[in-house]
Amino acid sequence: MNRLISLTLAALVVGATLSLATAVPASAADLPTKIAFVGATEVTAPFNSPWELPIRVTSDSDSGKYSIKGTDGTVDVFVEGVPGEYVTAATIYPGGMTYFAQPANEPPLAAGEYTVTAVFTPAAGSAFGTSKTTKSATLTITPLALSTSIELLTDPTVVAVPTVRTSLAGEYVDVVGAPPGGTWTVTGVDENGDDAFTVTAEQPTEAIEGAVGPLDIPITDSLEPGETYSITTEFEADPLIASGLEFENSAPITYTTTPLTFGETLSTPVAVPIWATILNGVLLIGLVALFVWLLTRLARSRNDGVDDAALATAPSALPAAPSPAALAAPPVQPTAGTSTSWSLSDEPDDAPR
Repeated sequence: MNRLISLTLAALVVGATLSLATAVPASAADLPTKIAFVGATEVTAPFNSPWELPIRVTSDSDSGKYSIKGTDGTVDVFVEGVPGEYVTAATIYPGGMTYFAQPANEPPLAAGEYTVTAVFTPAAGSAFGTSKTTKSATLTITPLALSTSIELLTDPTVVAVPTVRTSLAGEYVDVVGAPPGGTWTVTGVDENGDDAFTVTAEQPTEAIEGAVGPLDIPITDSLEPGETYSITTEFEADPLIASGLEFENSAPITYTTTPLTFGETLSTPVAVPIWATILNGVLLIGLVALFVWLLTRLARSRNDGVDDAALATAPSALPAAPSPAALAAPPVQPTAGTSTSWSLSDEPDDAPR
């Protein structure tokens, strides 16, 4: 009896083991899968335009054909030349389909040719295995042509100062509907080859009303009258889209300012550098000091030429004052026979008249 029970238990164990052995492949992710691009494997599209590569995941084996659902796993897409996954965990739609297109959170692929592969990654606990595309797809992004044009506005009835008018056109504007973002740089060089001015301006990509029109860049720096300038205008596109554009900047243009009239030339103040002003001040002080020194020397030379001894012995030009004895002597009486004439002026003040 015990032996019968033992044999029965052994049979049950063997049966259970065989049952588990046949059931494990179906529950231990042994169901093979296949992932492949659907339709054309070579796609060409202009830069920053819509494109798409459909991908399908299937499972077909001796144990049956299974439909891959979104809960069974996800798809990662790899683009040659781009580090890591270009698309991570793409959703699988009914029928095992997923679609590779330009991700909204990634910059547009630059112009060039790319090799694309895809990998199916099963979800945790899934009954399916991992698979990778055996045949890659080729994605070609062609650059968009862009044309630049510039015009110099100098009519004083139109603009207050010389103004460079820029505009962008071409395939990019036709495809996107607006010019690309970027920066304009306007540089002026005078006749001596020296930089006279540099002006920068941002290219708008949208307008309040209608399409984006030309961009006017005024030259606000002072320009010398009668001078000829070579003006270069360059457009530098936003780095995120520059690799998908194909364009050449416009050729430089020349501009000659109006010379001054004779009257304006006479009335125009001459700009004097600060170093020249300081030098002129030092020279003026030096000239004043030299003039004072010369005057001092001249005065001393005149004083040195006068003979002090001659001044001491020279007779006085003024008459000598009368001595006290002469003043005290009585008046002289006239002698007999001598007539004396009197004048009115000789009479004393108290004489009777």
